[in-house]
Amino acid sequence: MKISLIVTTYNSPKFLIASLTSLMEQTILPDEILIADDGSKIETKNEINSFRIKYPKITIKHIWQKDEGFRAGKIRNHAIQNAKNDYIVQIDGDIICHPKFIEDHCSIAEKGHFLCGLKANMSEKQTENLLLKQKTKNIFTKAIVTKNSFKKNIRIKLLSNLFTRVHHKSSIKGVFGCNFSYWKKDAIEINGYDENIQGWGKEDNDFISRLQSNGIKRKTLFFAALEKHLFHIENSRENVISNEKKYLSSIKENKIYCEKGINESQDNYKIFL
Repeated sequence: MKISLIVTTYNSPKFLIASLTSLMEQTILPDEILIADDGSKIETKNEINSFRIKYPKITIKHIWQKDEGFRAGKIRNHAIQNAKNDYIVQIDGDIICHPKFIEDHCSIAEKGHFLCGLKANMSEKQTENLLLKQKTKNIFTKAIVTKNSFKKNIRIKLLSNLFTRVHHKSSIKGVFGCNFSYWKKDAIEINGYDENIQGWGKEDNDFISRLQSNGIKRKTLFFAALEKHLFHIENSRENVISNEKKYLSSIKENKIYCEKGINESQDNYKIFL
């Protein structure tokens, strides 16, 4: 099963390289990596070029659009357009993946379904240490497990098989666009991300709600597809209320196809190979 892996980033080259490094340590490597860059400066491009030299066997497409504010949905649409494989795994550039992250998404993937996994947040100190040492595997063997974080920190295949849940009704709770996989065909059918949702928040909720309205069922993963979220200051939440109104309107109308999505995103981006 060949995987196109989308990594969303913006002006965080150190985080991005740490994330990409964890992808090079996978038991199943992605067939290609598409870096969905929402307007980063030249430092990010330089780091990606250096990373390509270090790992020449992996195809890395750097897809960049001009910085006009937070437009994650638009740049993800560009990446989906340019993905060459049938199945897409999606993360953010501040995510460290467990070595079996892609393997888990591949083994649980099923036609008519999309997958949502969990994330465990790292502390500021843990993030500093990881960026200093650039060793990503060890963070999954030294997890501090509490009652609320057990399913996020321990990979147990047997428990994953038992606890992975199929939602037969629409469900948005616990959705993370940074641990997400789906069939490209399903994304195209709903016209991808709604580009009218700009600024941080609810773009993933809207995308997933329209997948579900189109009959695609959600699987929530437990004890599998583990990832760690690097510590950073949160993005501005000033657009959350207006974005939520758009997303809730989409649910109320049982909307499947957005008016401004993949089919309207033909221009105004660059691909660096």
